[in-house]
Amino acid sequence: MTTISWADSRRNRGLSDTCTLSTSTTHGWPVRCPSGCKRSQRLRRNLSPRARLSSEEAPAGAGGGATVTDPGYETLRYDVDGRVATITLNRPEVLNAINDPMRRELVAALRRSEADDGVWVVIITGAGRGFCSGADLRERPMERTRPAPQLSPERDAYPPVLREVTKPIIAAINGATRGAGCNIAFGCDFRVASESATFAVNFVERGLMGESAAYYLDRLVGRHRATEVALLGEVFSARDGQRWGFINAVVPPEDLLPAARDLAGRLCARAPLALRLTKKALDRGHFLTPQEYIAMQNAMTAQLRGTSDLGEAMRAFREKRPPQFEGR
Repeated sequence: MTTISWADSRRNRGLSDTCTLSTSTTHGWPVRCPSGCKRSQRLRRNLSPRARLSSEEAPAGAGGGATVTDPGYETLRYDVDGRVATITLNRPEVLNAINDPMRRELVAALRRSEADDGVWVVIITGAGRGFCSGADLRERPMERTRPAPQLSPERDAYPPVLREVTKPIIAAINGATRGAGCNIAFGCDFRVASESATFAVNFVERGLMGESAAYYLDRLVGRHRATEVALLGEVFSARDGQRWGFINAVVPPEDLLPAARDLAGRLCARAPLALRLTKKALDRGHFLTPQEYIAMQNAMTAQLRGTSDLGEAMRAFREKRPPQFEGR
């Protein structure tokens, strides 16, 4: 049997054997690999022109420093790198199927990120081959003879907590996403998916209604497509989701987290308080008349006028330099 080295394998795929893309980042932005490898070139081609910022334009604190991991979770990992918190669903042996402990910890982790002024952006991803394969039905049988599970504050808060958090949330979707996994992915603000990711809002196959995935789908893709996806419950690809307009980017599997971190870095270059109020405005706008929306807009603008970040933005504009926001 012929043994192929890691370097030979990379060369056979047209990649440099000295790729340093994983370490060639400044504040979370992938920069051109010093070895000029094709992987770094491909990643940058997948990004929009605005994403191809030079390292000089990267804001301080966006990421790329030492990562702090909290060991106090059983079903997920919580890591903070600069201004970016990454929540990793961590039950890879069942494709991150969600059970009650994971629901509780996900709600707690998201509320923790909201309360932490040092966190400006959140990424949610999955360990192993799946993002989230849905509810773990082995732990929560649904037979009619069994009593319905008693609701708890944590169960009731999932997944509305995704909209309770005012900071941008990016779903880095690495693989199979089914049922309750769609509740999570569709509730985020951005969705970056691996080419290998697949989706199904398959509640109807289990005798259940479409849950929060149906609520979000109607807002993401419109009633016509949402009806097809939620009532048929069939599997569709990341490319399908991108074509329908609710997947922001589809990238090769090895580029997924770099692409999500790049997006997080771009968001960290914006004024964080303005981002949070804009997210609120997007959520509330569906339920307001135009006059009510203008009243909300004026109140939010008045709130932002008193911030240091607005002054910094004006100075940076006059001085023709990137602003350095502080979130105050």
